[in-house]
Amino acid sequence: MVGLARRRTGSSALADEVAAEVVERAWRSLDGLDDPERFLPWLMRMTAHRLVDRHRSDERRRRREVLADATVRPLRRPEDPAELVIRPDVDDVALRRALGRLGPDQQEVIMLRFHADLSPTDAALALGISPSAAGVRLHRAIAALRGELAALTGSDADE
Repeated sequence: MVGLARRRTGSSALADEVAAEVVERAWRSLDGLDDPERFLPWLMRMTAHRLVDRHRSDERRRRREVLADATVRPLRRPEDPAELVIRPDVDDVALRRALGRLGPDQQEVIMLRFHADLSPTDAALALGISPSAAGVRLHRAIAALRGELAALTGSDADE
């Protein structure tokens, strides 16, 4: 169990922590073990599941930290015209309102890419998805943002 955790995490301290959590969980769940002959595979499966849970938790925490850092900085207008998401005549209030109308995944990809100023690759890493999936998500989020801006300002967002 500790060996599996150490191989997966590369850290003895983290492996010991995971093993302690698994032992505690196994002790509480021992009544659920139907076949005592299958104890070791059951324990290893619990260890693998706990490692996945830890990884997901760490990723969520890292993403929240990136987003928290991003929300402290004021909104910026991209200097590269290819990255221009908004029209120059749209104020920050309208932009914030339009962003608020987007889904959480759309908000997150836009905030990471333009507000936190992450590269496309880094934004994909923060999202836990491939760079191509992040690109598709960003493209759709920008289209949705333009639509929301048009609805809020009563004009065509592509002007």
